[in-house]
Amino acid sequence: MRLYQGTALASGTGRQRGTLQEMAACAGLSERTFLRRFKAATGFRPTEYTQRLRVNQARELLELTQRSIEQIALDVGYHDAGAFRQVFYKVTGLSPRDYRERFAIHLADKIN
Repeated sequence: MRLYQGTALASGTGRQRGTLQEMAACAGLSERTFLRRFKAATGFRPTEYTQRLRVNQARELLELTQRSIEQIALDVGYHDAGAFRQVFYKVTGLSPRDYRERFAIHLADKIN
């Protein structure tokens, strides 16, 4: 249960995403133990986990909205659109623009 609380803090549920120190404290563990258990539970380091959560949110926004990539980057927690693009490509193998072109839901196409 305590590791879950630290994981929730990593995902930013209810507030800003937490630091490693905050996540470990929330879980009642040392930073080293938290990192080891977090990776065992999720398969990722907290940074990687957070990046994947943000990319998954961005994928949904790219599919369902016409917001600019810069706005989506801000919406999911990146202040630098260039950094967002790099992480997005690293996780998905596609640029945000290419992802949108391939997977966007075009409502006009669905109606006709």
